[in-house]
Parts: sequence; C-alpha cells; structure tokens
Amino acid sequence: IKEIQPDLIILDLMMPQMTGYDFLNHLNKFHKDYKGKVLVGSGKQFVKDRLRSLKMGADDFMDKPYN
Repeated sequence: IKEIQPDLIILDLMMPQMTGYDFLNHLNKFHKDYKGKVLVGSGKQFVKDRLRSLKMGADDFMDKPYN
C-alpha cells in the first residue's frame, strides 16, 4: 500500500488468507496515511456487517451478487 498508493481497494469480508475485517484492522493500524477509498463487497447481507465495515473505515459496502 505504501509503495503503490492505490486509489481504490476492493475487498470481500470472506477471503482465503484473512477476513475483510482483518484487512481493515491492518490498514487502520499500519497504514493510517492511506488516502484512497475502500469498498467492501460481500455475500453477507446483514446490517451488522455493513455497519461494522463502515465503522472500521470502509467508504462503502456492496451486497453480492452485484448488478
């Protein structure tokens, strides 16, 4: 993230190596200066997951399947 400085990070809550929440924690802890946007997409369509993602710093949340 420090080297590339992407404008947008798209992540899922359920990923193979870490969860989206784990990634957001890492981003908040080690990359506080990140200026890009974070979009979370997930098949978990619960309000609690949307709210948790947004509270953790995601800029938006999209339900799957996408149209």
